[in-house]
Amino acid sequence: MSRRRRLLAGAIGLLLIIASLGVGQAAGAPDSLAGTVVDGTAGAALPTGLIVRLDGTTATGTAIPERTAAVGAGSQFAFDQFTADPSVTYTLAVDYGGATYTNALPHDGSPLQPTTLTIYEPTTSDQSLGIDAATWVVESIDLDNQQITVLETLALNNASDRTFVGDHNGDPGSDAPGVLPRTLRILLPPGASGFAPQLGIEPSTTLPVENGIVDTRPILPGLHQIGYTYHIAYSEGGAEIRKALPYPTKKLRFLGPDAGLDLRSDLLTPAGSVQISNRPFLILATDNLPANTVVTVDIFGLPSSPVGRLDPNLIQIAGLIAIVLAVLVALYLAIQPARSAAAETVAEHESLVASIASLDDAYASGKLGDELYYSERDRQKRQLVDLLVGDRELFSRSGDR
Repeated sequence: MSRRRRLLAGAIGLLLIIASLGVGQAAGAPDSLAGTVVDGTAGAALPTGLIVRLDGTTATGTAIPERTAAVGAGSQFAFDQFTADPSVTYTLAVDYGGATYTNALPHDGSPLQPTTLTIYEPTTSDQSLGIDAATWVVESIDLDNQQITVLETLALNNASDRTFVGDHNGDPGSDAPGVLPRTLRILLPPGASGFAPQLGIEPSTTLPVENGIVDTRPILPGLHQIGYTYHIAYSEGGAEIRKALPYPTKKLRFLGPDAGLDLRSDLLTPAGSVQISNRPFLILATDNLPANTVVTVDIFGLPSSPVGRLDPNLIQIAGLIAIVLAVLVALYLAIQPARSAAAETVAEHESLVASIASLDDAYASGKLGDELYYSERDRQKRQLVDLLVGDRELFSRSGDR
């Protein structure tokens, strides 16, 4: 090779090295994350002294070091010299008035965009809380222990522009120093046992009280999906669910398997039927219940032995699917207009169910930490609910609304 060609080759090689170094520096160059904090309560001025936190969790559930930034002039905050890692899930958070407000950041590798955190003024009045739709479902039957499992879902709506931070009303001793205010109140039937949060409730923030369960987390403005189960014992083939909803309720639906049971209620009336996972359920319904109205549902014909006239297999529903479908039933029967479902929606639904099952398996085998498991499972469950709300083809019903 001539001296000229060697020099040219060397020059080209040097240019390629420089170019590659330049690309590497650009890809890893520190970015900045900026945003604004606004007060969503009408007429409220943004308080001073707010601090925004930047938290993150890796794919293995490890928390990254927290960073903070003060909210300054113009309600602005900024994290300078910040390099986003696509493998980390980032969350912005700010504490105010007894509540924490968060905003999850996209981590798909796209350029960071200015973001907004909305806070609300606190209130100790629950007068703006209401239930848009409530559904009670006979989820399963336990022959050995002679009890049924009831799944309840609530579409709880804080219709105000203030965060309900709780009160100490109605619970003896709750005003003792150090006891957190009560927010969401869940009334259970007499004799109920085995209360288990399923959706929208953290077990660590709930407390048992004389007639049910109370949560201590603030309730932000907007709609909140709540789901939980409990057991009711029965004897001689009969069970009674007698309870009140502590908030005004626009629509209440009771779903019992159409498999030989006799359903009766003092306030709910027959309203057709619905198919859930190819299983028929009868619907009892009522609308516009005032707060604390006591509702009674009697269930007759429950099996006392495996040879009873009701086949328990007809009403066995996987816990997750029951939760998601019951939430959809509540929304579908009460709120949603008629819409057709596309085939790809069904495929996405099946994919999400499989993904959640994989999460459960990974968690059970110790491959996922608690924080990542619960946050990701909750995210996918909400995604599944959102998908199902738009997919009426998964359901068919007859009778009146």
